[in-house]
Amino acid sequence: TPTIGLIAGGVGGLLVLLSLFGLDFLSGGGQSIDLGEVSDLSDFGVDVPVAIDTYASFGRFLAVLAIAFGILAILKLPQIPFLANLRNLPIIAAVVLGVFAVWHVLAMFTSFEGADVSPAFGAILGLIGWGGLIAGQFLTQPVGRKR
Repeated sequence: TPTIGLIAGGVGGLLVLLSLFGLDFLSGGGQSIDLGEVSDLSDFGVDVPVAIDTYASFGRFLAVLAIAFGILAILKLPQIPFLANLRNLPIIAAVVLGVFAVWHVLAMFTSFEGADVSPAFGAILGLIGWGGLIAGQFLTQPVGRKR
């Protein structure tokens, strides 16, 4: 049975994936930069801050694993008995997803030396997505159920 948490987590995961791989993450100087371009900036002699460089290079691929863990934690599939029987699973998943959300915020608000950049629409959508994934851990009411 689909739950409100599964819907929130699924939409949140989709928003985060769009933010990490499809939409612009930073904007500044009339130019938009997605996370794939950030790691290429160091090749052109731009001093990229550590928070966004690590998030752009391997952090976004770790984030895909965190999203999968968050969705599996919402589903609590009986085929994965370790997750299904873990009592504090929603709290553990929320903490893991929260760490990635904080890393996302740090990457959003980094400043390049000599350049004025700000978060783009994609970065803000990604942060909303992390919030949906975290909230989905605790929204266990089935969809369409009357109170």
